[in-house]
Amino acid sequence: MLPIYELADAIRSNNVEDAKSALDKNADPNGKDLSKLSMLQTAEKHHANDVVPLLLTHGADLSERIGKQEDTLLHRAVRNHNFGFACALLEAGISPNLTNARGEVPLHLAARTGQAFLAQILMKYNANPMARDAKGKSPGDVATSAGQLEMIRLFKPFEYRASCFGDGQDPANKQLPSIANASDIPTPELQIASECIPNSAAENRFSKHLHSDRHSSAKNVNYDR
Repeated sequence: MLPIYELADAIRSNNVEDAKSALDKNADPNGKDLSKLSMLQTAEKHHANDVVPLLLTHGADLSERIGKQEDTLLHRAVRNHNFGFACALLEAGISPNLTNARGEVPLHLAARTGQAFLAQILMKYNANPMARDAKGKSPGDVATSAGQLEMIRLFKPFEYRASCFGDGQDPANKQLPSIANASDIPTPELQIASECIPNSAAENRFSKHLHSDRHSSAKNVNYDR
């Protein structure tokens, strides 16, 4: 059997030793199997996450694009809810902010499908929670359209921060976002909003909605800017 097919078989069975043996026989880590899938695509399809570091060590290409939507491997992992493969790619250094043909970053896909934990991992690796797709929608917008309540709650603080500081103006000159009922907004969002304007104005606006202990904690939180 040709080394490339040995490697493909080893990947499908997630057998690290057999994969190493095939690579030692000069199997191409960027070759394709009989299904015309690259070795990394084969690993993603079969959830063969143990062999991913070995493939990357031998030069497997992280920059490949897949299908008409021109997904990255990370997009594909998120589409398929393949958490382990996504983590392996992020640890290898793939950017979480690369876009596909629709202008979507992987975080858009996680938002649409309610993958809150994976979304948090993406942001840990510096995924931009306010990235815009080709239609101008952020991950929070996508989550709202899809009715993903957990994701909506996850992105709300970033949206409030962007509304306050996104244009680079002095926080003292900013106005609080227009809201119908401040008591409906979770505490983290109120904490961020309270930084947008001087403390006295924030206190006047929200005093009837906050207990004294919650208000005190809002003053003491330091957010990175």
